[in-house]
Amino acid sequence: MGNIIWCTSFWRLKHLELDASYSIANSQPRGFELPELEFLKPTLDGLWLMPDEPDFRKKYNKALKQSHKEVAEWLDQLQGDTALACWCRSEPYTLARCHRILVALLIKTFRSDLDVRVDLKDQAWSR
Repeated sequence: MGNIIWCTSFWRLKHLELDASYSIANSQPRGFELPELEFLKPTLDGLWLMPDEPDFRKKYNKALKQSHKEVAEWLDQLQGDTALACWCRSEPYTLARCHRILVALLIKTFRSDLDVRVDLKDQAWSR
């Protein structure tokens, strides 16, 4: 596949043949046991952030800033053919509120050498 980072839902992982898959969600569906990237979870000061709450993006960005050292180290070593999974289904209404879009933008901002894609059902949005 190449140097692709997929930001997708847990349910789409089976359609992607990747070297590595990680959870960026606060929890995982039954039957999933992916390694977790704690510093990308939508959590601030020990509380879960919900995508439909007011100021979600602002709060999530604050959480990323609090973990800036871990985030920077992870970005430096990030390799392609990797999936970052969360609960949000790929329907446009749900996806518009999902933190995986913010994670995709974060990666693309600091790692322009990687092809970052947000999985949209049978298509992919590439930025």
